[in-house]
Amino acid sequence: MGFREQGAGSREQGAGSREQGAESREQRAGSREQGAGSREQRAGKREEGRAKKFVYLIRLKTSR
Repeated sequence: MGFREQGAGSREQGAGSREQGAESREQRAGSREQGAGSREQRAGKREEGRAKKFVYLIRLKTSR
């Protein structure tokens, strides 16, 4: 009788650890999304820099 109860308890623990694994996988997915976001920001900054260069070049041409 005691043995069977222990077995059931350990099975529940196993299920719990499986749920924790799923949670950590979700967290990992979240951090991957953050990485993608920062990559997009970097691309945006690069485009801003290019735009500023063009404005500078146009100003040079028009000022002459």
